[in-house]
Amino acid sequence: MDLIIRFFDWASNCFLSGKAQALGIALIGVLLSFVFLKLAPIIIKGVIFLYPDVGQYLEEHFTGFQIGLFAAYMTPTLICAYIAFKQFQYIYYKESCRGF
Repeated sequence: MDLIIRFFDWASNCFLSGKAQALGIALIGVLLSFVFLKLAPIIIKGVIFLYPDVGQYLEEHFTGFQIGLFAAYMTPTLICAYIAFKQFQYIYYKESCRGF
């Protein structure tokens, strides 16, 4: 029973200190990247259907396209992870200076 009480105490402290919000922001970034990764093939197929020259260009520059696509779909994750890191850093400094 004591373990259950400690868990709920830990969970409530996470929500009250803002740690859960920071984790939520990081999770939102991962979800945005996942959605982009799932929508990108549909968009690319539509563009290739409308403009066949784009398909030929992508075949010629496939490696660069893959690197660009990877960078584009990782951007939301990186931005949200940076925001979450800064929030965790602020929480850490706030908690370490609480006694002063």
